[in-house]
Amino acid sequence: MKKRKIVISLLILLIIFLLIKTFLFRETLYIKDFDSVSKDYTLIKDMLFKYYDRENNSEMLILVIDDKTYELKENDIGKEVNMSEEEKESLKKICETSYKGHYDYLWVTDYYIIFWQDETKMYGVIYTRDYKKSKKEIKSWYGDGIQFRKIKKGWYEIGHFGI
Repeated sequence: MKKRKIVISLLILLIIFLLIKTFLFRETLYIKDFDSVSKDYTLIKDMLFKYYDRENNSEMLILVIDDKTYELKENDIGKEVNMSEEEKESLKKICETSYKGHYDYLWVTDYYIIFWQDETKMYGVIYTRDYKKSKKEIKSWYGDGIQFRKIKKGWYEIGHFGI
């Protein structure tokens, strides 16, 4: 009987601990209401993967976002990415409404895309087809200080949170 009370007490304590951890120490996302812009992110992601494949780029394509016209240009050569009006509107919506700051750069590879806040790369949103591979590669550049916070399947916030 005494053993049973101890086990029940331990289970209750474990449940209380898990509830506290879940609700009090939950990481909050910097991005606002991802669901309202997820179609826009997906449209841009799909367009960029097609562009990357079509242009047959090597390791990484770096794109600059023009914050006035919401057009994309290749960073090294200034070549403009051909975008439809719908894609430009989606990029505008992403940049203006989804994050409290703004995005300046996009990194595109064959398995991930990162929307970077600016050249400091302190915050971004990444879509990845291979989370483990992307995380390992990015941590090799930035060390263990860079963190990933899951938004939904395939989508993560990436950055140096709390700095």
